[in-house]
Amino acid sequence: MKLKAILTATGLGTVLAFTAFPTGARDVRLLGTTIASAEEHQEANENDPAEEAKELSTKINREKAEGNDVSVATAHQQKGEAAMKAGNTKEALEHFEEAERALDESEEHEKH
Repeated sequence: MKLKAILTATGLGTVLAFTAFPTGARDVRLLGTTIASAEEHQEANENDPAEEAKELSTKINREKAEGNDVSVATAHQQKGEAAMKAGNTKEALEHFEEAERALDESEEHEKH
């Protein structure tokens, strides 16, 4: 109780209260910056065939583990990887997108 009286009398309590707020505000700004950076990173990786191939492999493995048919997706994945090795980024990305659509369709089919 004496500490509260000392802090109030000296005004130190008010100073401490106001210095705590900006610290929290910086955290909120930092969180916003982190979210924006993650979104920019994701957008940048959307056109990176190597990143797309990596993400697709993860999705195919997950679907396969759940017992879903991944044969169409795997075929497109292989075609995409071949195109990527040949330096045809656009074709590779198209095949990876087809593979993702095949996975989505397989997932929808399994739900019904």
